[in-house]
Amino acid sequence: KRKRKKRPPGNYRCDFNGCEKVFSRAEHLARHKLNHNPTVIYNCPWENCLKSFVRKDLLERHVKRHEIRSHPIHNPTTNPQDPENSNNAASPSNLISWLFDENQADMGHLDTGPNFSGGNFFNPNDDPFGLSSNLLDDILQIPPNFPNPAQQTLITPEIRQILINLVPAIANHEYFNHLETFLDLYWTCFHVQYPILHKPSFNTFTCHPILLLSMIMTGASYAKCEPNNFFKNDKNPREFADLIADPLRLIIFSCEEFHPPSQVYIIQSLLLLECYERFATNRKLHERAFLHHGTTIQLLRRSPGLGGNPLKNKTEYNRRHNATIWEKWIEFESVKRAALFAFYIDSTHSMVFGYQLMLFSNHIQLNLPCDDDLWESYLTPKEIPNRNDSMPFLVGLKKILNREHVNTGIFGKKILLAGLLSIMFQMQQRDLQGSILEFEQLRDTWKDTLSLAFDYWNCDIMKSCCNSESSYLLKNESLKTLRPFSLSQSDTRCKLPVYHMAQITLRIQHYDYYIFAGAPWRMNVQAEASDYELVGKKVREWANSPNGRVSVVYAYLFLFEMFLTPQDSVDQLNLPYDSDSDAVLNRLNVLALVTLLTWSYNFVLKGPESTPLSGSTELVSTKNLYSIEDGYNYLRRVRNDLSRLTGRMLHTLKPIDSVTFHNTVLQYAFHLESVENKHFMTGLLGMISTRFEECYWEVGNEFSRLIENCRRRSFGSDKVRCDDMY
Repeated sequence: KRKRKKRPPGNYRCDFNGCEKVFSRAEHLARHKLNHNPTVIYNCPWENCLKSFVRKDLLERHVKRHEIRSHPIHNPTTNPQDPENSNNAASPSNLISWLFDENQADMGHLDTGPNFSGGNFFNPNDDPFGLSSNLLDDILQIPPNFPNPAQQTLITPEIRQILINLVPAIANHEYFNHLETFLDLYWTCFHVQYPILHKPSFNTFTCHPILLLSMIMTGASYAKCEPNNFFKNDKNPREFADLIADPLRLIIFSCEEFHPPSQVYIIQSLLLLECYERFATNRKLHERAFLHHGTTIQLLRRSPGLGGNPLKNKTEYNRRHNATIWEKWIEFESVKRAALFAFYIDSTHSMVFGYQLMLFSNHIQLNLPCDDDLWESYLTPKEIPNRNDSMPFLVGLKKILNREHVNTGIFGKKILLAGLLSIMFQMQQRDLQGSILEFEQLRDTWKDTLSLAFDYWNCDIMKSCCNSESSYLLKNESLKTLRPFSLSQSDTRCKLPVYHMAQITLRIQHYDYYIFAGAPWRMNVQAEASDYELVGKKVREWANSPNGRVSVVYAYLFLFEMFLTPQDSVDQLNLPYDSDSDAVLNRLNVLALVTLLTWSYNFVLKGPESTPLSGSTELVSTKNLYSIEDGYNYLRRVRNDLSRLTGRMLHTLKPIDSVTFHNTVLQYAFHLESVENKHFMTGLLGMISTRFEECYWEVGNEFSRLIENCRRRSFGSDKVRCDDMY
């Protein structure tokens, strides 16, 4: 077992004679003192129970434990033999009551509970005017003086010169004349997924040049997605983006305003840069993003823009200063969205790259983003029909755990998913530390609660992760000609791959199948022979478990969504995939991980597909070796067999409610072993490896070599370690 890190002694010492306990927080000491001098004694009312408590909330908790034990709870995830009954799954109330309990039990000097109620750097009062408030309606009732939409992308000679002064290398590049197109692509590709900037008020004349460079860099990374093939020549526009990205972090760090309290454009620029560094460029910048992620988080923690009311009181409001008040509200909402996007990045990137979280759900005590129509509109709020009010993030998160509907926008739905991910990581950490919750029942059921919550989010909130309308802001038709197919309503592929990864990560650690596939190191830590042996045992145990089969079903479903049209669509087609033209953040990385996971499951159970490379320990090419079936036929066969065995379809255009969906997943998992020849994967591995080999992203090239290593092993090679991965 890992040793628990000892908390340093606190400042609050119990003064009761003979008691030597010390606490780090005053409220913990106050609660502890009740044990010495109780004001009221609460006795348990249950028959034959003699326990008593000094606090009423502890008695209520204790009584709940009696109630739980008296009503056994079905465990749908670990018992797929009865998949029809997941409707009776563990009640989420137990997990919720612990996570959101404001009065944690006296845990001594170890503050192991999440304590969602206090000490957070995002204060609940930071959102002083929810959209239901009369104040905001008063402020926004007069039309704002927004600039002409053309100024959202206009680059004048003066602006060009300012940008050249910051990054001289871009002046001589052949794509320097396409700055306006790159800004168009930012709004078309990135903004529709993550609307952290206020487009109606955006003006290149007033935008800080550092933020403008970040947007141009981001837009250039999407240039290969542009459907008119304008950038299909030999030079990849990401080379131009790299010219900006390489010095941009130093430019930001050297800026006079790079200090707490930070301006919002600094935070926004760092977030855009981090996304580019992680998913679009070379290994050097990819590593740099990890190193400096904490800097962005610290700037947010120390930003007074997240505390206090930008409108001191209503008496300051004056109609003559209407524009200024609009600007204050826009800035406030922009800061909030930047903070929420930082939280989203932290949660989702932690999952797909396997590093430790820096932000937790209890840190985010802000409202969800405002209504999409209000954020995107040039109209006054009174002219926007059916405008929704935003609710506190933690209220929305609690509703999702309770499987209750949450009315929020596209960005808000993604933030709620990040909240579920954060809770998952917190619970896994406490599970590893052996300090999870006070009652064993929750130890066994929290994964079921979260698994159902993820499916509820996917099916009942998003109406499927393949649904474009609930994933992107597609109402604006002005830039439709630049919109890539991957962001169109016609595309049936998964738009939010982190959902599938969430269901997988709930059941197996990223490290295990990554090393099992042959990765020589992870996070710069070399894998030894003993590591490969250990993960081999863990992967075998996982593959033989019900939870292992459930996670593989979610992996297969993602592969079906990526390469095949839905089962109920008119045309049964194979979907081509080009990595450089994929505009969906995270998707390429998740495709690699899901492929490795699926291969690990099948290889550890069934071994190689064939053995032409038996006895080989060299890096032999597999291009001329025969695959029993190609990737598309393999996926279609597995999908058809699962549907035939269960009598149900899971990959459909028609939305499925979360209970039916979850039950179907459990049935698929139960019958997965009956699908024959699932280890005939060399055709699929070759197809996916080629896709990664062609991409500009250097980490993608590394994945190509690792997947090719898996392919060699499926052809019988005895070499486990992929020495040429990096």
